[in-house]
Amino acid sequence: MLSDISLPDGDGWELLRCLSEAGHRPWRAIAVSGQRSAEDLTRSKTAGFDHHLLKPVAAAILEVILRKAAEEAPR
Repeated sequence: MLSDISLPDGDGWELLRCLSEAGHRPWRAIAVSGQRSAEDLTRSKTAGFDHHLLKPVAAAILEVILRKAAEEAPR
């Protein structure tokens, strides 16, 4: 799952919590955000995000993270 933290009707932290509670926890969860405080990074980790990428995200960094997630995905 790739999600922005700021969503029109909530936030990515709540989205991941709801998915997890419904039994639909994604294999990997990657947050994208302009929010960069230590508290924001901790909140993403606590929510279960594997990565918290800061905007603007470099395409090369996102590609490496997505490729690694694909390689580790259960078959």
